[in-house]
Amino acid sequence: MGFEARLQELGFDYTYDKRLYDKAASRDARAAVEYLEELSPQFIFRSVHFLENHDEPRIAPLLPFAKHRAALLLTLALPGMRLLHQGQLDGASAQTSVHLRRRLSEPANPQTAVGNGRSLIVRPQPAWAGNESHRNFVLVQWQREAGTFDLAVVNLSADRSQCHAPLAIDDLASHHWRLADLLGTEIHERSGPDLLKLGLFLDVPPHAAHLFHFSSIGKL
Repeated sequence: MGFEARLQELGFDYTYDKRLYDKAASRDARAAVEYLEELSPQFIFRSVHFLENHDEPRIAPLLPFAKHRAALLLTLALPGMRLLHQGQLDGASAQTSVHLRRRLSEPANPQTAVGNGRSLIVRPQPAWAGNESHRNFVLVQWQREAGTFDLAVVNLSADRSQCHAPLAIDDLASHHWRLADLLGTEIHERSGPDLLKLGLFLDVPPHAAHLFHFSSIGKL
């Protein structure tokens, strides 16, 4: 882990998580998932997550759009500090030396144009015996108030993957839930008892990402 954990112990509020960037930018999905599983929640909360900074190449030409989108949701969904580089939200593709003190004017890329409350990195469970694709997921749950919460789902691999997502929500089984994907058009309804017993079943295409907003539509 380098010196980041030690720097946090010495009083630094945040340290760069360059290792997560390296794994996400290199398209090594399994390595990114395994790396996050090894970290303590405290370390993640006090880390700076990013896909671009002044020292690195622009991410837009480095990753195909689907992989770029999944990696971006990962960095924005994790607890901690999020860093967005100048031009990143516009999809800039030209890296500019900081010594120039200016950057190339580029048209915005419309394709590239959460995180409140208590966070939890959820450990995905196998969808069925012998299916190891659950290890391709990063799942982050956020909740600010009762009766509603969000789940960020990122499949970092090049394979379609399945898992069950166990949800750590108080009073989960007492509600009927509506799920709306804020990154798409999917809308589902699930019963609280089923979610508590089985978790949320996910079947996600390669390099795909979802941001599910759960809201209670009635008590059981």
